[in-house]
Amino acid sequence: MLTAMRKKGKFLNILLWLVIIAFLATIFFVWGMGDDSSRISYVARIGDDVVTVNEYQTASEQVKAQMKAYFGAQADTLLENDKLLGQNILNTLIDNHLLLLEAARLKLPISNGEVIGFITNQLYFQNDGQFDINIYQQILASQGLTPTTYEEQVRQQITVNKLRMLVAGSVAVTEREVVEEYKYRQTNHNISYFTLTSEAYKPAHIDDDALNKYFQENIEQYRQPARIKLKYISFNVDSFPFKFVAPSENELRAKYTAEISRFTSAERKVTPFERAKPQLLKEMEVAAKQSAFRNHIYGLSRDITNAGNITAYIEKNPDAFKVALTEMLSQDDKSAFFKQDAELERTLFGMEKTDVSPLMDVGGRVYLYEMFDKVPSALPELKQVYKRAVNDWTEAVAFSNMIAVTAQADDFNVLAGKLKAKSQTISNVRQTDTAKLQANDGFLSAVIARPVGEIIRYPVQQTGRIYVAKVDSVKAPNMKALDEEKPALVQYLTGVKQEEVMKDFLAGLRKRYKVTLNPDFTL
Repeated sequence: MLTAMRKKGKFLNILLWLVIIAFLATIFFVWGMGDDSSRISYVARIGDDVVTVNEYQTASEQVKAQMKAYFGAQADTLLENDKLLGQNILNTLIDNHLLLLEAARLKLPISNGEVIGFITNQLYFQNDGQFDINIYQQILASQGLTPTTYEEQVRQQITVNKLRMLVAGSVAVTEREVVEEYKYRQTNHNISYFTLTSEAYKPAHIDDDALNKYFQENIEQYRQPARIKLKYISFNVDSFPFKFVAPSENELRAKYTAEISRFTSAERKVTPFERAKPQLLKEMEVAAKQSAFRNHIYGLSRDITNAGNITAYIEKNPDAFKVALTEMLSQDDKSAFFKQDAELERTLFGMEKTDVSPLMDVGGRVYLYEMFDKVPSALPELKQVYKRAVNDWTEAVAFSNMIAVTAQADDFNVLAGKLKAKSQTISNVRQTDTAKLQANDGFLSAVIARPVGEIIRYPVQQTGRIYVAKVDSVKAPNMKALDEEKPALVQYLTGVKQEEVMKDFLAGLRKRYKVTLNPDFTL
């Protein structure tokens, strides 16, 4: 368990999962789970319950917004994989539904006092440090919530949090686990190693039969990507003609009152209405322009759809707007505009000739696309990808040859002598930068896991190398320093074990309450 948690990839996934849980703790419950009318359109079904499309989309939008606000520039790293983010959000929503169902089965008690205590302690419901019923009602009204609905959602939030704490509270870290983790971190491994590079082991000639066999066995990796050519029109709210009609003083005051929390500082100081008025006016003008812009483009989109497509509409209305045409776009082009949005890519490449897309937001502009031409994905003949296949085949043969020669002896020094390889040494290999070695973290883990003297053969195909190594010596850590490190180790191990026990608990709930995903919904 602890070894797996140390792997960087899994740690990033778990970090992302924890971040999402933290944000959804308020988003999922405080701002609701979708009304009953949306339940016919669901993302996942959990027993008799569902995660609605509205629930998923709202959570997704708010998680992204809050992560950007909280992490700043670092959010780009966490958000770079839309599919991973979407999957983690969906899993967290499913987990929350599972925990609610299990809490109901266990009849987990939640008192009215707990609900009241949670609500009255929220700063945005307070005035001068005291809960203010008027502010509370105004904020709920501005979100379209009644106190009864909101208080039930708070009860659900408290229920899930309480069940999570009960499960996590069952975890205890033993002295032995602390000692083992300390030894793992502080033990010094000194190694010797040498590398073989694939260039010296590539075949001198191309074996056509062997090449063809390799190609047929790996043909899927040579699949040619789909290509499309699009006709499109674009819309920009900034250039949209609009005349703003200012609201009345009463309308402005009503908006100010409904959103009073926005004008209240952390020290509970409230910005007066007259000072807030210019900001409110500007916001209302922007909102009104955006609303008019949306109505305009939605109406135009409807007219184009009714006409059949952009081509048919422009034939009847030649001066309506300017139509543009893209180059032929390949789905494997990582720099293409649609690679920034997985949903956009799915939509575009899912269209057939003459199809029209929904309105799509791309880089702050709104686009409507028509499929002008499409070449579907296809498997090629060898002659079409000959150079690439030859390169891949020669690399594969080289690695096969390198693996064979490294098996000639089980003694490191004997093998180095046979291969006339110059070995190098590394002191305290755990502190080594694997990038400088052109290796990876797996190489260091493989070395540390072996006893002194045993030979290790480790391939890294991305760099065309095989590493041959052995541990020369292992220096035990200074156990006298354990006491100083112990609190941090206990905290780390407790978190790891709590994650594992919660994972197991939720896996059990998924078996108890059947979870099925809607096959028609894509992340």
